[in-house]
Amino acid sequence: MTVPHLEDFIRPSILLTETDRDETVRSIIDLIQFNATKNPHHCFCLQAEEKTEDGSLYAKESSWNVRQITFKDLYLSLKACVSWLKASGIGNSKASSSKNQSPVAVYIESDVSLFIYVVALTALNCSVVLLSARLSSESISHLLRETDTRHLLVSKRTHHVVKSSALNDINVTVVVGYSHFMSDLNRDAEEDTDAFWRGGRDFDENDNKVLILHSSGTTGLPKPIRQGHRYLLGYAACHDFPVDAPPIWPNLSTLPLYHGFGMLAPCLSLSVGMPCCFPPATIIPGAQSTLKLLSLFEAQSLMSVPSIMEDILNIESKERGEALSILAKLKFVAIGGGPLPHSVGEELSHASVNVLAHYGVTEIGALAPIFVPGPDYDWRYIRLRNDLNLQLRPVEPLPLASSVERFKLVGLPFGWGKEYEIQDEIERRPSQPNKNIDIKVMGRRDDIIVLQTGEKISPKLIEDALVLDPFVKSAICLGDGCFELLILIEPSSSVTFDDDSLRKHVWGLLTRINPALDSHARISCKEAIIIKSHRKIIPRSDKGSVMRREVHKLFETDIKNAQRKVETTSYEEGLFGNPSEINEAVKRAVCSILSDKLQIDELSSEEDLFERGMDSLQATRLARALSSIFSSLSPTSKAHITKEFVYQNSSVNKLVSAYKDLARARKDINREPKSRRTRINALATEYMDSIHRDEVNILLTGSSGNLGVQLLSRLVKSQRIDRVYCLCRGGDRAVEEYQELLQTSIKTADVLIDPSGWDKIEIIGVNMQAPRLGLTSEQYTKIINSITHIVHLAWPMDFNRKLESYKPQLDALQMLIKLSCDINQSRPNTKPLLLFASSIAVTRYYHELTGRHVVLERSLKDPTVSASFGYAEAKWICEHMLERAWKTLRQSFDPVVMRIGQLSGPESCRGVWKTAEHVPALLKASQRISAFPALDGDFSWLPVDRAASSIFEVLLHKATPKTLYYHLENPIRQSFADLGTIVVKELNLKDGKIPFEIWLTRVTEVMGDASLIEFFRKDFRSLANGEIKLDTGRTRGVSRSLRSANGLGKDLITEYIQRWREMGFLS
Repeated sequence: MTVPHLEDFIRPSILLTETDRDETVRSIIDLIQFNATKNPHHCFCLQAEEKTEDGSLYAKESSWNVRQITFKDLYLSLKACVSWLKASGIGNSKASSSKNQSPVAVYIESDVSLFIYVVALTALNCSVVLLSARLSSESISHLLRETDTRHLLVSKRTHHVVKSSALNDINVTVVVGYSHFMSDLNRDAEEDTDAFWRGGRDFDENDNKVLILHSSGTTGLPKPIRQGHRYLLGYAACHDFPVDAPPIWPNLSTLPLYHGFGMLAPCLSLSVGMPCCFPPATIIPGAQSTLKLLSLFEAQSLMSVPSIMEDILNIESKERGEALSILAKLKFVAIGGGPLPHSVGEELSHASVNVLAHYGVTEIGALAPIFVPGPDYDWRYIRLRNDLNLQLRPVEPLPLASSVERFKLVGLPFGWGKEYEIQDEIERRPSQPNKNIDIKVMGRRDDIIVLQTGEKISPKLIEDALVLDPFVKSAICLGDGCFELLILIEPSSSVTFDDDSLRKHVWGLLTRINPALDSHARISCKEAIIIKSHRKIIPRSDKGSVMRREVHKLFETDIKNAQRKVETTSYEEGLFGNPSEINEAVKRAVCSILSDKLQIDELSSEEDLFERGMDSLQATRLARALSSIFSSLSPTSKAHITKEFVYQNSSVNKLVSAYKDLARARKDINREPKSRRTRINALATEYMDSIHRDEVNILLTGSSGNLGVQLLSRLVKSQRIDRVYCLCRGGDRAVEEYQELLQTSIKTADVLIDPSGWDKIEIIGVNMQAPRLGLTSEQYTKIINSITHIVHLAWPMDFNRKLESYKPQLDALQMLIKLSCDINQSRPNTKPLLLFASSIAVTRYYHELTGRHVVLERSLKDPTVSASFGYAEAKWICEHMLERAWKTLRQSFDPVVMRIGQLSGPESCRGVWKTAEHVPALLKASQRISAFPALDGDFSWLPVDRAASSIFEVLLHKATPKTLYYHLENPIRQSFADLGTIVVKELNLKDGKIPFEIWLTRVTEVMGDASLIEFFRKDFRSLANGEIKLDTGRTRGVSRSLRSANGLGKDLITEYIQRWREMGFLS
């Protein structure tokens, strides 16, 4: 490469606090004019660009050419740019302030063009909104609104990135590149430039909207930060280069110019004559490109970010040695934009690289001067500038901080007229050898993780300790709003083993780190460690800082899964001694969890644990430990103890005694915490029901279904129920198979039936079409002499079946009606209740036939009101069979028809929402085509466990039913549009919401289930989209559970989606 022209450089005088109107340099424009006059042929910058045939460029063995731009070139190019902007209808050079003009946003790639446009707009007294080329469309739209911007400059490339929705009422101009302004056709070297730049122009020193930057968005959407003329002069003055040793050597900066640190290099070129070297706009600098550019430019110094240094150290060993040799020859390597990992800094320093720690904030600018480090400098500390009146003020240390005194840094941004307090927590370098002030940033005061318990954790100590390990590239603490701290690990390139092995390795590191942490800040188990998939990239700002908010979004599913695993993880068996010595094992578990508060010999078995300092997080951890201990005592019945169990039994003796009582009584130790009123009423009911109580025995069909399992669990837990007969089709072998099916269904539904509950269950094999249900005379007599209630839930769900194929189901109901009559005939004083589960599908055409949307709890006379498939038509017939019984046989039994709307998965446990239903099918189809139907109606899904509670309450209501018909549907209706928004986000549907007809056409092309497609086409919108609403007034009158129902929250909906993913139903 031809050596750039470097002549004796005449330095301008930059006085940052002086406002004398006769001062030579008051803005970046003055600085450029000074250099065009005093140093016209000195090199301002070297710009790398794609190779061309242009003879004005000179090349080296590289994929790029280099263009040299002198200060005179820069000045004339700015003039040409100003003319181009004015011709494009932008700006007014005669305006005295940016306050008089609408801001202009610049959203283009980073090269010298960007610098030229920013300065040219400033010359036209336009407020310049400088947008990062890495911003999302949402962030751009937000900033344009916040700054009231009306004009946007884009490149051909960035124009395609911005969505049209972000450009409402915005004038968009596609810019030309710097080469256009360098052309002789657009330059006039003979024109009196001084008249253009200075004639009649008047600076407003109080104008603080000259340059509008933005925050990085690490904690939310980026915020605009407004600055005045002196802001860029602050970068120009950010150095400690002596006058007698000018740094007139090429300086490569890999920072983009829309970043504060990126502006430092060109501003220093203007102030001290150190030519800046710009990478081509077509690349994002990395390790290899940085090394090539250093060679191409023959640069003698480098400004870069930690991630590039890490990448350089991660290249192959032979090349890494050569790379370190190149870096070691540089006068300095200034690293900023984020903290340099200790291990990276140590390796660079060991290789004799002159590492210079840089530091700045957008509100004030660069805070650490650029200089050539001497022997007194320690790269682990940042040297503060002494020309900005920065102040260190003592503060209370962050959580987990050492005992070393901590400070906050306070500065006075140019033109703000008020102090700005930087959120970083600072330590001073001890035993500073000179008058300089060197500091170390220990973490942001606003970078605090707040647990669900309210405890606060500063993540830096944990993260810094973990990244010292060679197998850990990045460690990010997560857990805002969670009960415990989680840690995300990005493996280094040297990791060759699998995720489980890495998780064990990291857990080993954490076991050594944990004792130094407060108890609430400890990682409690290896399940809290999330290993980053290679398919995901950790979101970072332009400065390289981790964007924790975006990390939480990107890894939301991983976080939820980790939380769930942490909550259900038990400790290793035997960790707390022999579980058969239960008192000692529990005591050891307590002391292990409260290890920093007491020793085992200090704890009395009678002491209240919460009086000894146990908090809610430790109660959760103790619950997990107790689960391990108690499960070891009963290997066939895994215990899952909750923290509520610990709250209710807050000493060692109480915990042991409560467990023994529960084990003897074989009750559910996982019961949810209950209110005082609920606990008192429950105990009162238990005793009152035992006084002169009539025996209640239930016959239940469909007990293995979703609704059946939930109802069965409630029946057997009730003190009012003596026995539940579960019917299944077939003989003795079928009974054995059905028992296995029932146990599987109970496990899948995540309900718990303890041994005392199983004692109430009797499975009977029957033939529902045969007389006496196909039972022997003795069996049938036993049933009719005990049954008091019949619940008929069993019904095949198949959209393909025609009405005639449902005759066996009609026969079955006829047999149950006969059974009800036989019960009354055998026991005249017993009038059994027969509850039949009907469906909202029976009401499909109610609106078309009546003009009304709300279906009352009464008979529907016209059979064509039902959906036109066998399932619904047969249900209508069953309703009318029971209606006839209501009229003719009511002296023998009480029939009840329960029309049931859409049931969802459970809300109080982790049971499944069966995938055979139309809502899961809707989501699966939407995922197949990456789009969700745009529906304007509403939905009313009722969790299946709440539905079971409502049926239980109707079934056992003391009064004789005053009506035949009851409706069971969530009385709270919710927007389908809101549901669509949630689903689109959770499933990452690229096409968002599309019209239903288009959705259906696309689904039809990819799905093979014709009956389901037909249901979506004909009946879905009527039944599921709010066209039909079931009146639930009578049911709510007898069901407290339905009266207290709420809508489904976003968390529950996303939980259903996650469960389907875990099942493999959704990808």
